[in-house]
Amino acid sequence: VAMVGLIEGVGESTAQIAKVFSGYLSDRFGRRKPLILLGYGLGAGSKPFFALAGAPAMVFAARFADRVGKGIRGAPRDALVADVTPPEIRGRAY
Repeated sequence: VAMVGLIEGVGESTAQIAKVFSGYLSDRFGRRKPLILLGYGLGAGSKPFFALAGAPAMVFAARFADRVGKGIRGAPRDALVADVTPPEIRGRAY
């Protein structure tokens, strides 16, 4: 139980930290799509490793990669939605 808690805690912390940096990079470079694609790619690429995991370390690595992907794609995706949505209906776009 403690190992699952550790894996989840590190994973979610990683996602939140990555979200800060990806949001900054997205705003700085003005290019959102490459970060979104990288984030979804990391998430999709890590999924098969869950099935192949034979030890907690492998699950930890796969979960870490998956949450980094989530963090990378989150802020740029939200900013892209805000960019293409008219201000009067922006709240409904999310």
